[in-house]
Amino acid sequence: MRTPILQSLKLTCSGFDLDFELSDKLALATKRVGEVPIGFNPRTYQQGKKIRLWDGLHAVLIVLRDRFVPSQFH
Repeated sequence: MRTPILQSLKLTCSGFDLDFELSDKLALATKRVGEVPIGFNPRTYQQGKKIRLWDGLHAVLIVLRDRFVPSQFH
């Protein structure tokens, strides 16, 4: 991604939710987002996996906020 595009996104999140905000605002700003498939072996909960159901719900809230709530940050 080019630096001017990244700087124009006006990101507000700083934690795990930054992943959701970055991909959503990038999609809104460019209308062109490509995905590249990768192979990986996810960790189990015993190995330290930390993502939970709340993380998915939080992602949905970020997307809804960016798309439907008027803000000076968009």
